[in-house]
Amino acid sequence: MLLDNIREQLPNTKIFLLEPFIFEYTLTKSTPEQPDRWQSIKSEVSQKASIAKKIAAKYGLPFVELQDKFDGLVERLGVENVTLDGLHPISAGHYLIAKEWIKCFEENYR
Repeated sequence: MLLDNIREQLPNTKIFLLEPFIFEYTLTKSTPEQPDRWQSIKSEVSQKASIAKKIAAKYGLPFVELQDKFDGLVERLGVENVTLDGLHPISAGHYLIAKEWIKCFEENYR
């Protein structure tokens, strides 16, 4: 409904859908006694990402994939250099999102 309303009322608006992502830090720090819980939550986020990707395809919208890129960034820099709380990215993560957003914009709207 939201996408339909935006398209109807603001037809020139450029819309992107960003892939939901999660950092393993979120659960390993907050619930170290439940390591299998990480896989359960990661699976839930992955399902939500799949739904977002399907919605993007249905509406012909660009979809910015982020989870694999964040996983790679965490591997290179360490999770503490990408997020302080396990949920929200800090400057390196913001840079990654901005870079991927710009790349997607240039590929789809130039």
